[in-house]
Amino acid sequence: QNSLDASRNKPVRVDFDIFSIPMKDVPGADVLKDTFQRCLDFWGMQKAISTKEFFTNALDVAEREQCNFLRISDFNTVGLTGTNGEINTNWTNLTKSSGASDKKGTAGGSYGIGKYAPFACSDFSTVFYSTYNEDEERAYQGVSRLVTFKRSEDDETTQGIGYYGEEKNTPVHEEIELDPLFKREKGNYGTDIYIAGYKYAMGDWQKSIIISILDGFLGAIWDEKLVVNVGKIRIAKDTLDELVGIYKDDLTDYTEKYYQVLISADTVWIEEDFMGLGLVKLGILVGDSDAPRRVAMIRKTGMKIMDKDHLPGHVPCVGIMFIE
Repeated sequence: QNSLDASRNKPVRVDFDIFSIPMKDVPGADVLKDTFQRCLDFWGMQKAISTKEFFTNALDVAEREQCNFLRISDFNTVGLTGTNGEINTNWTNLTKSSGASDKKGTAGGSYGIGKYAPFACSDFSTVFYSTYNEDEERAYQGVSRLVTFKRSEDDETTQGIGYYGEEKNTPVHEEIELDPLFKREKGNYGTDIYIAGYKYAMGDWQKSIIISILDGFLGAIWDEKLVVNVGKIRIAKDTLDELVGIYKDDLTDYTEKYYQVLISADTVWIEEDFMGLGLVKLGILVGDSDAPRRVAMIRKTGMKIMDKDHLPGHVPCVGIMFIE
C-alpha cells in the first residue's frame, strides 16, 4: 500500500527476501541485548506474563549466532522524502509519529496504523528503515518499539521507543547495508524495510505473504500497477492464473471468484461518473451457482477496501468495482 502510494513509474515492484547475518553484525546488537534484559528485570515482578515471555524469547533469539531478517524493498517509487529533520514528512510519519499520516486524496493509508505490522513480525520488535529518494537523499534508522525500563547510566525510566541513528534520534544519512546481496544503484530510488529477528524465516515463509498479496492487491496486479517478488516467486498479471490455481484452497475473501470476474468473457462491465463524484467501473458475473453475491471494492491504487456483501435479490453473482 505504501509503495503504491509512492509510485513514480508503473509498475511498482516490491521484493520480499529473507537473509541472515551474524548477530554481532546487527547494528546496536549489544545495546539491544542489554535493553531486553533491563525490560525483563523491570517487568519481571509484574503480572504481565506476555511481556515477560516476549523478552525471555528475545534474549534467547539474541544469543543465537545468526540473526534472520526479512527485507521488503520497493522500486519505481519516490522513496521516503523529508529525511532532514522536517516534521510531517513521509520519513518522520513512518519512523517517528504515532497514529499520524499526511496522506491525502487517493492515497491508500490515512491512519498511520499499518506501519506497526512489521514490528509484530520481529522477535525483537525492531525494524530498520532505509531509503534513497528522488531528492537524492539517503538515510537509515533503526526503531525498537519496546516497553519502559530503567537505564543503567542514570537510573532514569525510559520511554518505550528507542532509535538507532545519530544524536537526538536523527537518521544516519547513508543507506544501510545489511543484506550482503543487495545494494541500490544510483537513480534506483525506493525504500527498504528490514525486519530484525524475523519470526517466520523457517519453513514456508512465502505462502502467507503470497496469499495476502493475492487477496488484497488482485486489482493492482491485474491493472499492472504492481509486481511482487516473494523470494523467487513472481506475482504479476502473467502469473496470476497459475498462482490462483496453486493457492485457491488457501485464498480467503473469495479471491478466486473475483479473479473469474476479471478473466471471464461473460462479465458485464459498466462505467460511469457516479453522481458527479468520479469514475467507477463495475464488473458483474452471473451464472456460477456458487457465486457469493459479493462485490470487491477496489480503490484507485488497486488495493481492496472491502467486500460489499448482503446484496439484495437471490441471483448468484460476483463483482468487482474499481473506484477510479
